[in-house]
Amino acid sequence: MTLVKICGLMQPDDAQAINQARPDFAGFIFVPGKRRQISLAQATQLRHVIQPQIKTVGVFVDAPLAEMLAPLHQGIISVIQLHGHEPETTVQKLQAAGAQVIQVQRHAAPTQADFVLYDAVQPGSGKTFDWQQLPAQPPRPFFLAGGLNLTNINNALTQVQPAGVDVSSGVETAGLKDPAKIAAFVQAVRQFDSEV
Repeated sequence: MTLVKICGLMQPDDAQAINQARPDFAGFIFVPGKRRQISLAQATQLRHVIQPQIKTVGVFVDAPLAEMLAPLHQGIISVIQLHGHEPETTVQKLQAAGAQVIQVQRHAAPTQADFVLYDAVQPGSGKTFDWQQLPAQPPRPFFLAGGLNLTNINNALTQVQPAGVDVSSGVETAGLKDPAKIAAFVQAVRQFDSEV
């Protein structure tokens, strides 16, 4: 089954939409200066609304270890997504603390992360990642991100066959998460899986 991650949740309505659509992961952006950045307090509120079986992911860029471990230890997230230039020692420390780790890669490199993720150069921009750039042999099961939406998800699943897909702007309308688009996106992936 292809894993589905809806990233960049910002408000309680987003959490309700996630509960209705039931993706596998819901992502919180903890990166300063990003449009979808939320505070620890906001993430705590969202986690209380989101159903327990949906895993929550904290997205960080070159953040101090203590900053990443705080929401993990508080039960706000159980997965940490590394979007910077974090060394392999950081991956190992996070896993030792009980986190699953998703590590963004530009090129295939050995890692102990649970998953790697391939994204567009500007994450969250809605620009499609060039699928031809994917490494022939990714080091770990991988998520595909970057410009995914209802019009290209079937092609992505057919051509790339990722372990998971990660979408943010592709399920938004006027910069806000759109419950109908979230539901349709998750349903499209589930439908694809059921037909393969």
